[in-house]
Amino acid sequence: MRVARSAATITSDVMGDQEASEISKTGGDLYLKWETEMQGRPVPITLTLTPDGEGLKASLDMAGMMQMEGTGSR
Repeated sequence: MRVARSAATITSDVMGDQEASEISKTGGDLYLKWETEMQGRPVPITLTLTPDGEGLKASLDMAGMMQMEGTGSR
């Protein structure tokens, strides 16, 4: 497993720009991790990107409290 620090910015209309604190790859999956603040408390977030044909499957986990699934393109 290879880990990079501060190598990506995640941009969202809802949360604005967030700097990834950790990026790692296991098998074909790419993991981006960062922390945001909600109601004054830190919330760890993990975005998992998995190749799927010509696109990507995306899975977002917010501290195990909320999960979202989606797709993307390369």
